[in-house]
Amino acid sequence: MSSTVNSVDKSIDPGVAFEWNGILSKATKNAHAFTLCLAMQQSALAEPIKIAGTEDAPLSLETQLAKINFYRRPPLCSEGVAWQSFDVISQAINAEHFADARLHLAMHPSPLAQVNNSKKLADDVVNNCSLGTQKRLAKAYTSAIAEDNTLFDKVIENANQVNAA
Repeated sequence: MSSTVNSVDKSIDPGVAFEWNGILSKATKNAHAFTLCLAMQQSALAEPIKIAGTEDAPLSLETQLAKINFYRRPPLCSEGVAWQSFDVISQAINAEHFADARLHLAMHPSPLAQVNNSKKLADDVVNNCSLGTQKRLAKAYTSAIAEDNTLFDKVIENANQVNAA
């Protein structure tokens, strides 16, 4: 096996190297170094690394919930119909017909954002997130390693070398 994770797969997060290269286990002799390495590893990882098998994955929970959800979703951005709805609500509130305003808001929910993109986050929000969260949002690294059963012979060779030492 290679000594670095990045030589095998460039898309794996380099923050995992602390654990896979043995840096974390070597630092257990010094409490301060161990604490530092553990903190650096925990905050730097985008996602935990996993081995992707060959089986087809079942549908995610979000996909299953989206299939059975029949409620009307509120619009993301303001369009012409939303501005007319705002006018109706403001007139009802000015006339002190609060029940009518609540009913209209229940039937015609207000838009949730200014842009029509549910995945958009402001730059200042992303910049205030942890490094792992920023990596996850950028999707620069993958968290899955493809399963390769042909490498078992190398694992056995390395195990023999470790036992011999």
